[in-house]
Amino acid sequence: MRVIPGRNDVSRLATLRAGRVHFSAALQGYLIGVGDLGEGSKGILIRSLVGLSGLTLALPAGGLFGFSQTLLLVLTIIFLGAGLLARYFLMLSRQPFG
Repeated sequence: MRVIPGRNDVSRLATLRAGRVHFSAALQGYLIGVGDLGEGSKGILIRSLVGLSGLTLALPAGGLFGFSQTLLLVLTIIFLGAGLLARYFLMLSRQPFG
């Protein structure tokens, strides 16, 4: 797919910026709207899944790899959903009662 200024470059930049947010959150260990991504081996698993979702979202569709934008979005949702579910279930023991 050829980049035509003013036409299809906006969708590429939007996914790049959103992917950059997810990848940065994985590096920092904090995701806006979710909170702390954890520490230790549990945190590494959660941060890896969130980071993979960011890298998948920032990957350009078509071209060298030949992946469609739809496939990349589905993979992003799967990785991010798995990371958030892992955070929910693995962090239950950290939450205080009451």
